[in-house]
Amino acid sequence: ILDITTLMVLHEIGMLEIAFRLLPRVAIGKRTLVDIQNLSHPYIGGHVSMSEISEVLKNHIAQIDQPGLPWNKDDEEAISPALSEIKGLASSGRYALYVDDERARQFINLDQGESPSITTVDLLFEAERRGVLHTSDVSEKLARLIECRAIVSVQGRYFLGSIPEEVDQIDDVDTLVDILSGDETYSGMIAGLWDIRIPYERLLEHVAAQLATIALSESANVALLAAVWRTWLDKVHFRQEPSFSDSEHTASSMAIAAVHARTNPAAIKRLWDAFVLLLQTIHRERMDKTVEMQSRALVGQIAAKVANNREPEFRDTISGIMSSGLTEGTEEYDAFLDAYTEERVRLESEG
Repeated sequence: ILDITTLMVLHEIGMLEIAFRLLPRVAIGKRTLVDIQNLSHPYIGGHVSMSEISEVLKNHIAQIDQPGLPWNKDDEEAISPALSEIKGLASSGRYALYVDDERARQFINLDQGESPSITTVDLLFEAERRGVLHTSDVSEKLARLIECRAIVSVQGRYFLGSIPEEVDQIDDVDTLVDILSGDETYSGMIAGLWDIRIPYERLLEHVAAQLATIALSESANVALLAAVWRTWLDKVHFRQEPSFSDSEHTASSMAIAAVHARTNPAAIKRLWDAFVLLLQTIHRERMDKTVEMQSRALVGQIAAKVANNREPEFRDTISGIMSSGLTEGTEEYDAFLDAYTEERVRLESEG
């Protein structure tokens, strides 16, 4: 059973017709149908999208159950009589609840045992499973759901699916950043996933996981890895909490990304290579070997802090994970490991 907001979301992302292909029967409460009819009426300035939704529903009327409940005093005082009706109908156990809006779900407030529930994300995954949509199509529609604030996270492969195909053969980071920033699907995806209002730790974990996913591919474009990283950095640059510099954001995400890619030294090396390319976009004409070594040392210091906050059996593995992408005995290796060791000693001495 669907509410009016879900119907609007389906229409907005171009999934309403597809929903009727995937769902042999749906239920729309009588009060919801009345709301749609009223909101689409031309004499009261009906909304165009509501008129379009109404037409789609008419075309699939044979698939639509139209259950209803008698009015009572509580319904008259309810903020949304239509949602009150859906709550009553769903609690009967006859219908699975299909509601995208989180506040509406909280209002209906049913346990899964009372009424199994789905969202448009579930429908998108089913559309891909059945071959109705490709992964890139799902990514595009997920990006639009994020823009609608209907969801706040996506699986890694759908994030990757939002990256335009034209970037594959490009190796200039600035050009890649421009392409990504100008792509409607990708920019829509990151606008929601990396919104400034989201807690920083969540943003850090999310970008680290995506960077690791890209780096784990043997055919990974290191410049693209750096460009994706840069678009994240542009999102967190103006955050006041934490008040990190771009170098600190970069070092923190490098350390966490390496943990995500810990089983693959080649992926760790790609992360380090992308890290250096990213530094060049931060420091520009100031970038030199000294800046690079200082930045690698900063990663070592932050990695030590990450290790200090992990489980005891995991603490001693982070330096090995991150140094596996470096060549032992080189200046780069020593800059990282010396800073890591010094910071670990300091943290342990402080208890």
